[in-house]
Amino acid sequence: MFETDPLENPLLLPFSPGPLDLQLFGDTATPSLTMSLTMHGVPWGLPMNTAFDGEAIAQFDINPRLMLTGPGTYSTTFAFTGSFLGAPQSVVSSNPALGCDVITCTLLSFNGGGTVKLNVDSDPNFPGSLDITQASFAFKPSSAPTPSSASLLLLGLVALGLRAWSKNAARTAR
Repeated sequence: MFETDPLENPLLLPFSPGPLDLQLFGDTATPSLTMSLTMHGVPWGLPMNTAFDGEAIAQFDINPRLMLTGPGTYSTTFAFTGSFLGAPQSVVSSNPALGCDVITCTLLSFNGGGTVKLNVDSDPNFPGSLDITQASFAFKPSSAPTPSSASLLLLGLVALGLRAWSKNAARTAR
């Protein structure tokens, strides 16, 4: 979950039609961000109000070539970077007075991107201006290649061939 402080949220400000250069940034230290994280079904937390608090940072950069021409729905790409310095919630809850220096927090870094869909309406208070009434961010799945069975078989055959060749070369060199 990612929420920014309403007073610092650029989505709540009216925009003029034209190119949209939008960056959303938040952190829990300011605090301009509320963030929750669950990994493999385990909720994580941030030690707070200690000498060495945990922290979460998130930044969304929306494609600056997006042109808002009027009310409607717009889709474009975005890039995301973020980090989370914390520990499993059970550890944080068991040690409420201890900071990351004692409970050994883990720094998790995130980056990626995807498609953002923006719903845009006319601003009722500023004629000619536009409001973003909703932003939905859809992350694209990681495109890390996974080896197929055929490529693994081919690699294994090449390795066996090289091994046989090196044994044969060693025999003829004697």
